Amino acid sequence: LTLLFKRRQLLVNLDHPNVVKFYDLFFTTDSVYWEVTATYRGPTLQVFLQRHGALPEERCRPIAQQLFS
Repeated sequence: LTLLFKRRQLLVNLDHPNVVKFYDLFFTTDSVYWEVTATYRGPTLQVFLQRHGALPEERCRPIAQQLFS
């Protein structure tokens, strides 16, 4: 549990345009863990890849750079 709450604190304070906004986490009475995040419109990565197939490296490189900047 301690690691989850450390993770929560880190994510709540994280503010980056390429990362989904994290608001909170909680456990239900039956010990199920939930995260509360922002909701965004558009397809998931899985749906995108199913529609378009694997992306070539040239297309992945700028996406990865955005994610890790």
